[in-house]
Formats: sequence, structure tokens, C-alpha cells
Amino acid sequence: IGAYLGAIVGDQVPQWVWWVGTYAVFLALNMLSVALSFRITLLVTLASLAILLFFIASALPNVDFDRWALDIAADGSLLPDGHGELFPMGIAGVLASLPFAVWLYLAIEELPLAAEESIDPVCDMPKGIVLAMVTLVVTALLIAVVNPAVVGVGAHRLATSGEPLLDGFRAIFGGVGFGGFSLFLAPGNSQG
Repeated sequence: IGAYLGAIVGDQVPQWVWWVGTYAVFLALNMLSVALSFRITLLVTLASLAILLFFIASALPNVDFDRWALDIAADGSLLPDGHGELFPMGIAGVLASLPFAVWLYLAIEELPLAAEESIDPVCDMPKGIVLAMVTLVVTALLIAVVNPAVVGVGAHRLATSGEPLLDGFRAIFGGVGFGGFSLFLAPGNSQG
């Protein structure tokens, strides 16, 4: 959260301030009303899905998987011409990356908390959990495959990025054509 908000409004505010601020906002929402909190979460989720789908649609014409997504050597160094292995660090590298992927699934555990807000929890909850998991798996896989393959991004660069999706948008659109949209995605794109 801190890296993205820092990219949007500038780096003059320390990341921990963003963490505390967003925590306070969501804590206040939950204290006001759980139903309000779930409505806002739904709106944020729908906006996020729209942004992800827009990104994927925009990125697909700008993808060169072999050159950019496979630009990491087995020792972690950059392969300037790409064409590396799919898993350059083998199964150990895959297992080492799992803790970073777990955060994708943390929101799913909040879904049962919405049972008391549901009209028919027995029917709605299983459908909601399955739909949430399918949506999460599909979007996570699409972003994990497409974003590092965008021309000018690359897996090696994303390995140290604090804002990988913004890096993908910057590579596709540069500093042109964002207008007000850049407030939510990549206002720093004119710098990079």
C-alpha cells in the first residue's frame, strides 16, 4: 500500500504513514458499520477488477513472453536478451516465492464474516467463496503471466519493484493518455 500510494502522491510521506492511515480508515469503517465496510469493499473490489481487466486487455498486444518474462538467469542476474528457463531457480525458487503469493488469498478468509449480512447464507456463502476463489486464481495467473511479459518491464525488473502493476502501465502507456486515470494508477509515469 505504501509503495503504491507513494507513487501516486509522491515519496515525501514515509510508507509507515500510509500503512497506519489506511488501517485507521478501514478500522473506522468497520466501527461505523460492518454493512458499510462490506459495501465499500465491494466497490473497491469491482474497481480493482475493472483496472486489472483493462490492464490485461491493454497489455496483450505489448507482450513478448520469451524476451521479457524469461529474463532471469539461474543465479538471479539479468539475461539481456531473455529466453531463459521458465523456473530459473527450480522448485526451490517456486517454493521461496509462495509466502509472497499468500497475501492474494487473505481476503478470502474475510468472506465468512459476511454471512450475517447475507439474506440466505446457506446458499450464498458457498457460491460466494467459490466465485471469489475462481476470480482470484484467474486474475492472479493472468497478471503473473502478462505483467512480466510486457515489453520494457521484465521479470528481473519486477523482482525489486514496489509497484509492479504501475510499472506495467508505465511501460504500456508511458506518460501519455492517462489524464485523471493516472491519479489512481501511475501519476509518476512521467518520471519513468
